[in-house]
Amino acid sequence: MIGYANLRLVQAATVGAALLISTAAFAQNDTTSQLTKHLRAVEVLASYGENLKDLISTDIGFSEAQVARWTSAVDVAFDRDTLEAEFFVALDSRITEPVRQAALEHQATPLGQEVLERVANWPGDMEAAELLEQAKAGLEQASPERRALYDAQFEAESGLAQMNNVLDGYFRAMKIAASPVLGEEAAEEWVASAQFLREAYAENHFLSSVSIYSQMPEERHEELVDILTTPEITAFYSLGTEAIEETMHAAIDRLEAAYADGANR
Repeated sequence: MIGYANLRLVQAATVGAALLISTAAFAQNDTTSQLTKHLRAVEVLASYGENLKDLISTDIGFSEAQVARWTSAVDVAFDRDTLEAEFFVALDSRITEPVRQAALEHQATPLGQEVLERVANWPGDMEAAELLEQAKAGLEQASPERRALYDAQFEAESGLAQMNNVLDGYFRAMKIAASPVLGEEAAEEWVASAQFLREAYAENHFLSSVSIYSQMPEERHEELVDILTTPEITAFYSLGTEAIEETMHAAIDRLEAAYADGANR
């Protein structure tokens, strides 16, 4: 049952991380209203918190009271307004003006708008699982040139770092949830037993990018990759990924404190 719970969360996280790939750029608008309207990274972080609620359940041996305490702690930790405020600070502390302007200029182009539309229209949950299988089959038949574009895009958008961030946070949350119930040693064993998910998630995270862009004509895709691999845009995704990581771990810090506080009441 534990394995099922882990796989379900990773599947949901795959969808969320895929959305981070191409939409964090909208964090670079100048006004709060523009940030609120266009920013999707905060939405994904909030969704990540919602998915963490499924990490424990009565099906895998936790009591109803423990599950309720965990759910309440997640709600406190991943409050959307707090996530938004912290992400803005984390991003603004990193980004330089040339990187900001390059990201804004790219997103204002027809190609930038097309990217947003493709990401926004990519479905989630069970539909995503089917699309990932289709992407895997399509990748096997793709030309070497098209495969190289997928690889270059994934690297330029800090795909590997995004993947590791999602799972590092997930495994940290696992230990936080289990330690008061199972004990420190047993909680660490539980986390260790789930490490197999890294390989599955790495593949799914890459395939989500393939799925989103597989219908883009190769010439158009090449144009996009040329932009993504410029120093400013590559830096933008790297810095955005760092800001997301910082915000996520700050939320998990709150989760740990709120969960412990609930146990002491």
